[in-house]
Formats: sequence, C-alpha cells, structure tokens
Amino acid sequence: IRSVYDMGFFVDVQVDREDTAQGIVLTFIVEERPSVKEVLFEGNDKVDKDDIKDAIDIKPFSILNYDKIHRNIEKIRNMYVEKGYYLAEVDFELRQAEQNQVVIVFKINEHAKIEVKKIVLLGNEKIADKDLIDLMVTKPGDIFSFITGSGQFRSEYLERDAYIIA
Repeated sequence: IRSVYDMGFFVDVQVDREDTAQGIVLTFIVEERPSVKEVLFEGNDKVDKDDIKDAIDIKPFSILNYDKIHRNIEKIRNMYVEKGYYLAEVDFELRQAEQNQVVIVFKINEHAKIEVKKIVLLGNEKIADKDLIDLMVTKPGDIFSFITGSGQFRSEYLERDAYIIA
C-alpha cells in the first residue's frame, strides 16, 4: 500500500483481501489524483504571463501536487519581489474540468511597488547625513527615478547600507 501511495498518483489506496481455493486475491482500490489540464494566471499586470510560465514547473498533463503548487507560489512571489513589489500576494484556486482534470488558477494581487521617498538618519553626531547617504546604495526617488532606478526599495541594498553605516 505504501509503495503504491508513494508513487504520488493516488489520493487514497486501499486493499481488499479475498480468500479463495487458489489462495489469497488482493485487489487494490485506488482513487486517482486529478491531472492538470491548464495553468492560468489572474491579476498579473506588472509581470508578463509568459515570464511566470517559464519560472514555474507545473505543466499541463502533470499530476496535481499541492506541495508543488505551494513551491510555485513562492517562485511567483519572488519574481514580484525582484521587481520591487514586496507586498504582492499569490494564492491559487482549483477549477474542475472534465474527466478528473483541474485547472490551476494562480490569483495574484500585486499591490503597489515599494519606493524610497526619503531617508532619515538618527543618532549621527560626527558625520553629516549627506556623507552617510552618499555611501549608501539605497537612494530616495526623484523625477528621474524611472531612468536611474533610484527610489526602488531592495532589501539586500538596505542590509548592505546598514552594514556599511554600522
């Protein structure tokens, strides 16, 4: 039973035993997991659907696997974080299709991009704010932010800046 269940193709595995004149007859009764008919995305305006499809590893005609769905939700979230959308939320919905098939719909709520508007330093008495900000990679946004990338919040930059200042 364990070996059949560990194959990952079945939701439930049971064995029926029948004693006959020829010996014991075992019948395996299985409930198959549905297969994935299609993978869809809803709510993605800032990241292209084809880029998301390339990043995930759930493909049509594969067997439904909830662990894989949750790993792919994290992959999609990470794509949004890389683009500055730290508040993006990703969830999924299963829609029944025909003949033991499902459609996986990743539902994305992008929210607003996080931007640095102003940097405030506290406690520095010997070094001017401007000198410290000049050492930092994180910069506040301005009217040229769309060209220079300034004002874009990135957690790894903030960690580096904190290390340099400390």
